[in-house]
Amino acid sequence: MEKSTPRLVTYTLSIFAAITGLLFGYDTGVISGALLFVKKDFILTIYEEQLVVSVMLLTAGIATLFSGYFTDKLGRKITILIGSILFIAGALFLAFAMSFHDLIIGRVITGLAIGISMTAAPMYIAEIAPAKIRGGLVTTNQLFVTIGILLAFIMNYAFSGIEDGWRWMFGFGMVPAVIQFIALACFPKTPRFLASKGKFKQALSVLKSIREADQAEKELEKIKGSLKKEKTKFKELLHSDIWPAFTVSIALHSFQQLTGINAVIYYAPQIFLSTGFTSTHAAILATIGVGVVNVLMTIIALPLLDRWGRRPLFFTGLFGMIVTLVAIGLSFLFGIQSKFIAIISIVSIMAFVGSFAISLGPMSWLMPNEMLPIKVKGRAVSIAIFTNWFCNFIVSGTFLTLVHFIGIGSTFSLYAAIALFAWVFFYVCLPETKNKLLEDIKVNFFISRKN
Repeated sequence: MEKSTPRLVTYTLSIFAAITGLLFGYDTGVISGALLFVKKDFILTIYEEQLVVSVMLLTAGIATLFSGYFTDKLGRKITILIGSILFIAGALFLAFAMSFHDLIIGRVITGLAIGISMTAAPMYIAEIAPAKIRGGLVTTNQLFVTIGILLAFIMNYAFSGIEDGWRWMFGFGMVPAVIQFIALACFPKTPRFLASKGKFKQALSVLKSIREADQAEKELEKIKGSLKKEKTKFKELLHSDIWPAFTVSIALHSFQQLTGINAVIYYAPQIFLSTGFTSTHAAILATIGVGVVNVLMTIIALPLLDRWGRRPLFFTGLFGMIVTLVAIGLSFLFGIQSKFIAIISIVSIMAFVGSFAISLGPMSWLMPNEMLPIKVKGRAVSIAIFTNWFCNFIVSGTFLTLVHFIGIGSTFSLYAAIALFAWVFFYVCLPETKNKLLEDIKVNFFISRKN
């Protein structure tokens, strides 16, 4: 029983930190259903629709640039708590919105919450997790993202048949934020953050609660050694020992979005309507299938990350993304009028989401927190995540426009080409980090797959 206690504590800390992922996923998914009703109530243009979707992402990107400062100065835990408060405020503001401008303000507040807390949560989990189960634990955050998206789709469907149901869709988002704030307020800061501030006794105390006693002392010595070697100036991100990991981290977050996943998540009901669904209610119901696939495939990925390793799972999923994006593009280019082709399109959309859930989905949040050194991690991860939000903003803010000018088939074909380029890029530079202490992970281009 005593041996299982440290692992139980670690799981508990990870789950409540990962509620940040659920909140992000919920606010990502809820807009797909709410937008169908909001645009009618406020008579929105296509460009206003895109702005309601994308302004949250632009704000999240800007907030992310400051999140590194918060995580390094205040700690991972305090940053997550600040995010919880902002999630609550954003949900309430959206639920009581009376105009297009109110919607924008509510989405901006939510974007601030996402920007600072989605940097801190994976970092918190990575820094408390033992090496052997770190991949699965950090990916718990991504699993919660998918659960949040599924929960949003379910709430969209549940409230789609009532008057002003979109207000309830938005308002429900404050519930998990309240739960997280209450629970996480009682939890410790990470040992690596405490050590970086010279609080070695507190760091050892936390380590003993999540490791066996002898392992805790050895790990603290490793942390101390790495802190002595590392430099803290911002320009050190370009140091020869750091920039390869920094570059790969930025690439992971960029390609996660540029391959089109959130075009599917944000606009799923509208895409399903394009495949032949005859009612809004039915299209929203179909998105629940997307959410279920996303959750199930992420659950499958959890043990495989630490069993197979990062690279095999990553390239299997990314190959699946390429194939399914090509299939989606071709099905729309050939014409959805055929029932058979429409089925191929729907199945391919589901398979694309599933492939993403075992590759770019979890890896983009996991691997930067494994590869980057402690003292620059906050700033480096915040910049990498900024590229995620910026690319997300580009994709979500241009999808309807691209569909209007070049067609939905050509749009998904473009995403397929980007995914193919990503596969080639990562093949030569993505490291294998399975079963390694954070302090032992190095990234070198062209030989990283052996490290």
